[in-house]
Amino acid sequence: MSTTYTVKHGDSLARIAKAQGVTLGELLKANPQLFANGRHPHLIHAGDTVTIPERSAFSRHNNLKTGTMECPGGTQNPGITTVCGPKDLGCGGFDWKVWFDLPEAAGKDGWVIQEITASYDTAKPDGTTDFKKTYHYWEAWEVKAGKRVTVWQDQALDDNDDQYFSPSRPGTKGTTKVVGKAKFAEGPLSADFKTNNPDTTAGILHSTTTQPGCWDGTGTRHDISSTWDCTGAVKSSTVTGKAGDLDVKSTT
Repeated sequence: MSTTYTVKHGDSLARIAKAQGVTLGELLKANPQLFANGRHPHLIHAGDTVTIPERSAFSRHNNLKTGTMECPGGTQNPGITTVCGPKDLGCGGFDWKVWFDLPEAAGKDGWVIQEITASYDTAKPDGTTDFKKTYHYWEAWEVKAGKRVTVWQDQALDDNDDQYFSPSRPGTKGTTKVVGKAKFAEGPLSADFKTNNPDTTAGILHSTTTQPGCWDGTGTRHDISSTWDCTGAVKSSTVTGKAGDLDVKSTT
């Protein structure tokens, strides 16, 4: 059963999600008003009311191990399979869900780690900044020994491993770019990987802003970008994606 929460000074959606035991994605889906009139959903204010949804299966799956990661002799570049999208939601909005899968079964427990470099640059009709933010972090999905897919997919905890989502922003113009590189590595994560990390947008996923010790910057590409201008009578919006070496066309 869902409940409500009144935002306090110093709150962020990531902190609220962590305190309430839900994922950031679940919190966003339960609060469509955060996207109203092109508003950026992470711009919340004291006194706002948000709906806290019922916890999902993955929110309740919280017994993952961390330790010291060791990569030598145990890495693979995962494949990326589109579940749906990428959908062009108009005015810069997009939605793309994917699964990760390994070429070979994991020899030991490990993690698919994805480096994310994201930039958001939104302007008002007069050209002044509406929202501008950059992120750089690493996020991770657990894979059990003998499996070629993540725990999420193997245990049917969600309908995707990763979702690139940005809301439509009518009355604005700008660019959004997310560059991802994914690699599987055997072994536990380092202790600085945290769930609901307020310094990232990874939500319930383990994530860190510190480069993993074995990270060499290579992996399977997983990119999306959008460019739009919805400030005049004639509106334009373009979304492009890339999974590995494959250019992925957007749908509407």
